[in-house]
Amino acid sequence: MKKRNIAIIVVCALILGVFLYGYSYLNDIKTVKISKEDKDLGIKPKDNYKEKDKDNKVINIALFGGDGRDEKDVSRSDSIMILSIDKANKKLKLSSIMRDTYVDVYGHGMTKINHAYAYGGPELAIRTLNENFNLNIRDYAFV
Repeated sequence: MKKRNIAIIVVCALILGVFLYGYSYLNDIKTVKISKEDKDLGIKPKDNYKEKDKDNKVINIALFGGDGRDEKDVSRSDSIMILSIDKANKKLKLSSIMRDTYVDVYGHGMTKINHAYAYGGPELAIRTLNENFNLNIRDYAFV
């Protein structure tokens, strides 16, 4: 009986520890508001993405991994991925963009795509992806 009680206490302590770790980790996550205006994000109105989205129910999300060592560092995006969620067909697609891809960054001319995040944060990085790859990304995550 004593071994069973000790085992229950240990399991409860482990569960509590995992919960507290997860809670502290989630509290460290920062959120940033970006413009949701199509023009600011480089989404071309002539392509009529809103109608296309309603029909296909595809959501594109940009995923950035930064090279900064701390929050105050201006960082480039070392990894850039695009997550496509196709609700109609219940499929996910994950595409990777090479960080040395040479593209036109709005206001900075031709340069590597990973510089866009350092030049203008998530808004410019998303705009660069949308304009150069004809996408309709509105959401992102940065790690």
